[in-house]
Amino acid sequence: MKSRRTLAICLAVTVVALGGVTAVRTVLTTGADAVAKMDGDERALLAKLTTLHKGMSLAEVEVVLGEPEDGGPLGLRPKWRVGANPLNGVAVYFLPDGASRIAWLSFGRFNYERSL
Repeated sequence: MKSRRTLAICLAVTVVALGGVTAVRTVLTTGADAVAKMDGDERALLAKLTTLHKGMSLAEVEVVLGEPEDGGPLGLRPKWRVGANPLNGVAVYFLPDGASRIAWLSFGRFNYERSL
């Protein structure tokens, strides 16, 4: 009985620790380090993202990236899923005058952000 409890506690601590390491790695790997971690498909997407510029409408962004999987709150932060993990995606932030910022999260690997 006591060994089951100890095993459950050890398992919980391990899961929390691994989750923390993954989250920290995601947040700390940015900029050039993020680009270095990208595979070929991700670099192809990055090339598309570099064509986006400040003030683009959602329709113009959709021409480049396709239709978003998630429209985001009030349509101001649509998200395009990247890869199989539902946590991985690119979000384009919109202000009243158009696109303003890109945020790309690849959980456990990198966080890439760019102001347009």
